[in-house]
Amino acid sequence: QFKLPKKQRRDYLLRGKVFCGYCDHAMSRKGKTTWFYCRHTDVSDSFPCHGLQVRENDLEQVVFESIKAHMLPILGVDISKDDLDLRTVQQAEQEKKLRALQDGKRKLYERYALGEIDLDSYKAEKEKFDIALVGEKNTHAIITARAKQAQGDYAANLKHQDLAKEIGSSTALTKSLVDTLINKIYIFKD
Repeated sequence: QFKLPKKQRRDYLLRGKVFCGYCDHAMSRKGKTTWFYCRHTDVSDSFPCHGLQVRENDLEQVVFESIKAHMLPILGVDISKDDLDLRTVQQAEQEKKLRALQDGKRKLYERYALGEIDLDSYKAEKEKFDIALVGEKNTHAIITARAKQAQGDYAANLKHQDLAKEIGSSTALTKSLVDTLINKIYIFKD
């Protein structure tokens, strides 16, 4: 092992994102006009990626145009809170039903404790409340899960809308777009 103490770290827009589509090696950057090329092909000219290279500016432009083409339709989509509002109202109504059943069960016990009803009547009525509570709790769990999903969908749609606006106002690829949207770029001939 050896170290290069004065080696400068070059930072560029697509650093660590560009890979050869044939051999899956990271492509190196070279030259004053800045090209990405597959160093793996230096070993043998029989590899399908031999001589594979792409100009950095051309690659950035193609990637930006592709991102823009995919994200701009989102700008025309109306992000509505209707589904989220509906789920929230359903959740509130279900919670009212649960509280009403729990209050009814509590009042039943109070009537039994005060001697207004006998033990058999109390047990029969309590069983009805217990069955109803189990059903309503299951329904509440489903409605709560749907409300949480609607909240997550709405938040994701807002994030996508903001990202689409950023892309719409950009004229070129930016570091924030690269970091947010790109994991790997694979290069093939032609």
